[in-house]
Amino acid sequence: MDALPHERAKEMVAKLRPAYVGGKPVAIIGAGPAGLTAAFDLTKSGHSVTVLEAEAEAGGMTRYGIPDYRLPAAALTQDVDVIASLGVDIRYNTRVGKDVTLAQLQKDHDTVLIAVGFWMGRSTRAPAPGSDHSHVRRAVDRLRTVAAGETIDVPRSAVVVGGGNVPVDIARAPVRLQRSEYGQVQVTVTALEALSHFLADPEEVKEAQEEGVVIHDAHGPQEVLLEQGRVSVLRT
Repeated sequence: MDALPHERAKEMVAKLRPAYVGGKPVAIIGAGPAGLTAAFDLTKSGHSVTVLEAEAEAGGMTRYGIPDYRLPAAALTQDVDVIASLGVDIRYNTRVGKDVTLAQLQKDHDTVLIAVGFWMGRSTRAPAPGSDHSHVRRAVDRLRTVAAGETIDVPRSAVVVGGGNVPVDIARAPVRLQRSEYGQVQVTVTALEALSHFLADPEEVKEAQEEGVVIHDAHGPQEVLLEQGRVSVLRT
């Protein structure tokens, strides 16, 4: 579908629309990848599907957790539009438990599918001393801020722990801002894994290094040291 013009993609999907929608009505909580995929498949099977999304736009963590340079929001919006064009009713800014109750959804639908995803970040299994400081941020929360286009504070230096795609995305996020504001990049990625075993895409790692991100592999966080109430050093 990505190689097709948007309207042509909608025309092709329209051919999948059932002639008669007589299946059991389904409510899906969450318009992320799982919820939208289920909505698409159920609608093709002849069910009436309503998706309830707490945010203002659909996509879940693909929209609110992946930087635009990796997954352009405009492309995601087109994909959602294709799914909606099949007859999926997506209701935005609707939070279950506040705007509508689960009991009401169960009363009005034969099936309720919960596809809310996993929006909360987590700390390491064995948190290092000092890692509970307010200046130690969780990656998922930071990515949501960046993806939403909100203004972020630009640190003179930052250390990111982890060797997956999320940590690498986080490391690359402040690079341009640091260069613009301070004239230099001071971002370090440290992870327990050797560089050859990073879970991040090799191309992402390569581009991060080209942008000035320093990688210390095979080092795990031992302690967050504080100075006058502020984070000063991460001991690995």
